[in-house]
Amino acid sequence: MAIVLGALAILFIIPYDKTSYGIVNMVFAAAYLFSPVIGLGLPLVIIKFYPQFTREENEASYLSFALTITIAITTLLGVLLSLFYEEFVSLASYFKLDAEFLNGHKYTIILLAVLLVFNYVIISFSSLFKKIAIPELLSNVAYKIAVPLMVLCVYWGIVPQEYLGIGLILFYIVSTGAILGYVYSLRTWKWSLSISWFTKERVVALLSFLLQSGIQTLANGLILRLDILMVGLVLGSYQAGIYGIILFMTSTLEIASKAISQISAPIIAQKWSEGNIAEIEKIYAKSAVVLTVISCFLFLMLYYNFPYIFEIMPNTEYHPDWRWVMVILCVARIVDLGFSLNGVILTYSRLMKANIILLILSGILYFILLVNLLPHWGMAGAAIAYLTIILFFNLAKHVLIKIVWKLDPINYNLVKVIFITAICFAINWLLPPFGNPFVGVILNSLCIGISYLGLILIIRPSDDIEQLLKNIKARLIAIINRAST
Repeated sequence: MAIVLGALAILFIIPYDKTSYGIVNMVFAAAYLFSPVIGLGLPLVIIKFYPQFTREENEASYLSFALTITIAITTLLGVLLSLFYEEFVSLASYFKLDAEFLNGHKYTIILLAVLLVFNYVIISFSSLFKKIAIPELLSNVAYKIAVPLMVLCVYWGIVPQEYLGIGLILFYIVSTGAILGYVYSLRTWKWSLSISWFTKERVVALLSFLLQSGIQTLANGLILRLDILMVGLVLGSYQAGIYGIILFMTSTLEIASKAISQISAPIIAQKWSEGNIAEIEKIYAKSAVVLTVISCFLFLMLYYNFPYIFEIMPNTEYHPDWRWVMVILCVARIVDLGFSLNGVILTYSRLMKANIILLILSGILYFILLVNLLPHWGMAGAAIAYLTIILFFNLAKHVLIKIVWKLDPINYNLVKVIFITAICFAINWLLPPFGNPFVGVILNSLCIGISYLGLILIIRPSDDIEQLLKNIKARLIAIINRAST
């Protein structure tokens, strides 16, 4: 649903005011990058220490434990960040970035960063109980509705452009409160701090993991959000709006990865505590194939429909160079998904420090690449920097996991998926261009859908995908039978 709503907004609303959309993306990206500074690795901590509470039959007090440490840590670090914020801005000035933008949105960015920490903590908490649908609806789906509405309010002159940050803050106050209410309804909670749990050894372990996961989250945030912020700070908010539109389109390739990661993270954490490497290997390999099948299919859809999508958009002149930006970003996302859950596996293993080191190196290299490539190559430079980092980071994690545990998600089934993608790419290449963008989207999508899904059923790279397609087919037949009778 989030993808559908976001797509509708990108097609019919966002193009009217790309500058406002760029500002929203820049403010959110800055807050996202500061959230690990304020909250360290709290969302990961919530998942990591949950098994201890369940083993000690103290699960009912876990919500109060999570909220208490979140309030304490974000309050302390939020105040410290506000005191040293000018130092961050001066660093941005040194690299010739738009320091005025960061200064003008100081308190909005800090407060939004605090709210993001709470939001992610409570979402992580709900994932412990395999409850991700409602939090996803209240957070991601609702965000896809709220942002276009904010952009329209600015475009229509209802609110000034400088109030966009306040709109983000109000949204996350409501969203986080709603998710907390949902979590509260899951069971009867015991509002106790469980002081007896805080032994010296546990406090040391908690603080150690909190700091390590915080550094990891910050470095990971640089890889996820630094490009959109840097595009805006170097090229301007309008270019950030265009880049944000392309980013959204390519993010559809990850449509299944977030759900798989949210479900798998608690399971992998539990399997590590049990020493069950065989089960981790099974999840690792299956996830790689499933995610690659989905991402390659969506890449084909996006590649052949990309020019038509911009023709449909109002108030937008299409530039062919944008397609190369999209292709580079798509390749990066396919590579990332093909290497599966390597980050989750390392996060909850004894090699978490190695993952942090790799993330820090990747984040530093990413920043250097963006600073040097953006002024000369524009948005394409940001995309090339992202692909370079994804390749470096994933290859390093892949080699590490393979050497230490002999786990490898790359197998013959992945080769099958690439083969299927190449055939479908060639088939669709033979289609002529269409004068009407709506006709083009429909016919391209039909051709890709029939050829790709048909080859998936014939070549059979994934049992899970095959079973999913068969279930969909059975449901469609049942619906047709009911309609005919």
